[in-house]
Amino acid sequence: GPDWSGPTGDWGDGAKWSGGTPPTSADTPGIYRGTSNYPVITGAATVNELYIGIAGTDGRVDMTGGTLTTASAIVVGVNGAFYGELSISGGTAALGGHLYISNYATATGLVDLSGDASMTLNTLAMAYSTVTLGMQLNISGDATIEMAAQWVDTTGKALIDISDNGTYIVAGDQVAIINLYESTGTMTANGGTGQLVIDYDVRKPGKTTVTASRPPTTYNWDNGGTDQLWDAPNNWNPDGIPSISDYVYIDITGED
Repeated sequence: GPDWSGPTGDWGDGAKWSGGTPPTSADTPGIYRGTSNYPVITGAATVNELYIGIAGTDGRVDMTGGTLTTASAIVVGVNGAFYGELSISGGTAALGGHLYISNYATATGLVDLSGDASMTLNTLAMAYSTVTLGMQLNISGDATIEMAAQWVDTTGKALIDISDNGTYIVAGDQVAIINLYESTGTMTANGGTGQLVIDYDVRKPGKTTVTASRPPTTYNWDNGGTDQLWDAPNNWNPDGIPSISDYVYIDITGED
């Protein structure tokens, strides 16, 4: 402990914790008040370990900014048939140990990284649940996750999806393993509509980096603005700026 009591609100509000004060670096708090009663991290949160979805109930933690620091692990979906959810849309999470997305055969868990969130950790462990798609990791927006090692089921129990500008980084040459993840549907790009872009020792020295490519978009020049600028989104239909992977159509019929 202390454990979250609620109702939903600021992690730093001691009145919402069982002990009357927020957890400290010596504590291992449990979050198990369901997915509609949860703490929201906006400042600094430091704990020993963090358990989400334990003691007979589902659990959830949201983080919209600030820092989350652990000396050891975060476990999302700890035991029983319980569900844990960790959603980080901003700020930095620095784990001194592993990230377990489910730590039990019948437990399930979801970690969602979006916005400008970043997370660093030792080992990503998505290997314990026996529930189909019971362990999920989403990396979207400009979010980044970086780890020293990975241990991920490839038999349909785990799913890692990378979309937008999300980035997955793991130490060493893991290209063969990532190719296995892709071929088994364990790791997908843009919900399965794109392709993974994988390299070792290119974008990050000594590390394997994985991002997502999206299907090409067809842009039609519609001169929606008055400036005639290529990089003005409202001059295109749909609104946006074409990239190297896109198709562009410019109708110049009747023009000089």
